[in-house]
Amino acid sequence: MLTSPDHHSVGDSCETDWYCNVEVETVPSVRLENLADRWMLSFGKSEVTFALPAGIVTDVFARLSEGGCPLRYLVQAIQHDTSNFLSTQVHRLWSEGLIRQVLAGDSGVVASFTSVGATSFVPILPDLYQEYCWASTAYIRALPSWVTLESGESGASIVLNPRCEVLVNYVIQCANPYIPAASLQAATQQEMLVLTSWLLDSGFLIRASFVDMDNHASLCFTDKLMHARSRRGRHLGGYGATHRADGCPPSSPATPAPTKEQGIILPKPDLQSLCVNDRSLTSVMETRRSIRSHSETPIDRRALGEFLYRVARIREIHNNGDYEVATRPYPSGGALFSIETYILVNRCIDISKGLYRYDGVSHQLTKICEFTEDAQRLIAESSYTSGAVGDPHTLLILSARFQRVAWKYESIAYSLILKEVGVMYQTMYLVATAMDLAPCALGGGSSTLFSNLTGIDYWMESSVGEFLLGNKN
Repeated sequence: MLTSPDHHSVGDSCETDWYCNVEVETVPSVRLENLADRWMLSFGKSEVTFALPAGIVTDVFARLSEGGCPLRYLVQAIQHDTSNFLSTQVHRLWSEGLIRQVLAGDSGVVASFTSVGATSFVPILPDLYQEYCWASTAYIRALPSWVTLESGESGASIVLNPRCEVLVNYVIQCANPYIPAASLQAATQQEMLVLTSWLLDSGFLIRASFVDMDNHASLCFTDKLMHARSRRGRHLGGYGATHRADGCPPSSPATPAPTKEQGIILPKPDLQSLCVNDRSLTSVMETRRSIRSHSETPIDRRALGEFLYRVARIREIHNNGDYEVATRPYPSGGALFSIETYILVNRCIDISKGLYRYDGVSHQLTKICEFTEDAQRLIAESSYTSGAVGDPHTLLILSARFQRVAWKYESIAYSLILKEVGVMYQTMYLVATAMDLAPCALGGGSSTLFSNLTGIDYWMESSVGEFLLGNKN
């Protein structure tokens, strides 16, 4: 059962109702309606109907449906509800991020607090005699109309009105590796006490005595942030196939627009013959390994064509409502297949040096640019990254057309792209092993050099994977 906060005093300026200016309301994307004998809660594309017992529980939900109610009233209502039903329902709404706390000041709303997970719904009066520090997974973003604080620990979000300079400056002061107790003790205004309570309860601030030295073997901030935001439980906002760009132009087509230039037609393998004569799946899986050196004899157009056909060709394109989906030899989230395959040819029989894009529909290569200084740098970097002996024959660059995935998926778009790179890597390894070629996936590469070569905007399409391919020694 939710309980009211302990009413300690902090100097003479803190009263027992220090959070009296806090209101509780549904978040803007949530609608709560009374449908005579039942209630309906709508959020995103979901609707839930339910019944409520008469009395104080119905009164609280009625206030929430009409714009909100004071937090102090809600705490008192929870204390008087001996059935614990109200406590359970409010905690459920809170932990799902469907209601929020709003702090009102002289100039209107100055801050709001929304959370998911295990943060307490009732503010606890902070202990201002401790020393604190800013959590390593907490960060601040400046949006057009608000300053947003987000926590990777609790999934909490605190939004500040930038016109409230006192609170904004106070948060900036708190975003510090060390915050002496005297700094928080000076925060005796009710708004600052509420904000400090939110910061402590949701993990933005932690006691300095609880902080250990950074573990160099642990995830860095960016990796932690991506993990938290691409999984449920520690972030607010849309998740999954929300089609958040509804009303905007549909997702980009399954393939880029074809160029007018004549490409290099690649030979196709005989799949029926391969089905009969190819090595078994168990055999190629057991002998698959990274090979970091290529023979003196370069890979040829026939082998490169067979490899690309078996790995990256587009089998079929069809409409799925208002956007196109496709099928390839490997899986992709939502069948969107945002990955494009580029081949940086260093040495290949019957194909000149340069950067090419593979057209998975027509099974041909379209030349993007000559073998420039940036191309040589990519080859050199790939050789260094892999520990290769000598320059590789070809460097396959996997790029992602971000809007293709982000149009449909929210929060998990980049995660899905990297998963597609992973399954494509495995497909490339198995096919290369079956063909007795030398494969080696790389752990990273330069997206900037790729953008320089293609002239494509960095945030529209960018390289997300690299793979060396050549003939074995």
